[in-house]
Amino acid sequence: MSRTDSPAEFMQKFVAGSVPQAMEGFYRGELTHTFPRSLPESLGSLLLKVWLPWLGKCWYPQVQMGDNILPLYLQRFFLMKYGETYDFRAGFGGFHALPFSLSVQQGLDDPIQVMRLTYNLEQNPAIVRSVVDELVDAGNNTFLGKAYVIKDNTPRLVACFTLFK
Repeated sequence: MSRTDSPAEFMQKFVAGSVPQAMEGFYRGELTHTFPRSLPESLGSLLLKVWLPWLGKCWYPQVQMGDNILPLYLQRFFLMKYGETYDFRAGFGGFHALPFSLSVQQGLDDPIQVMRLTYNLEQNPAIVRSVVDELVDAGNNTFLGKAYVIKDNTPRLVACFTLFK
């Protein structure tokens, strides 16, 4: 699973995956595909392909939660913008931000069970609360993810990503 897979190949591998079991600790992340629908989204997508300020995700299965690991240079921005909302623990080459809750549910677009990562938590910025990720285990310590934005109860796929242990 890499950026060289086409979106169709990624989707085939995604639906062949299974619900991840026993994820714990840090998993390195890689953005594989984006699906922009406007010029501003296309420019943002291009920027993310060149400079992605995301290192991966960290899992805490005992509390059914996780968070994203962002580069340390973004910590000052988060502190200025969101104040003491975040637990600014450093780790894994970055800091912990944008927490999510975990559940197993039916896929939004696929007839399979997925691990759902929900960002609709009080401590997240309003713009992030509409994000839902789905994750499947593709084998060999590789996990495939789809990121959606939910607007008016309608999910829109905006990106695909891969996590590696």
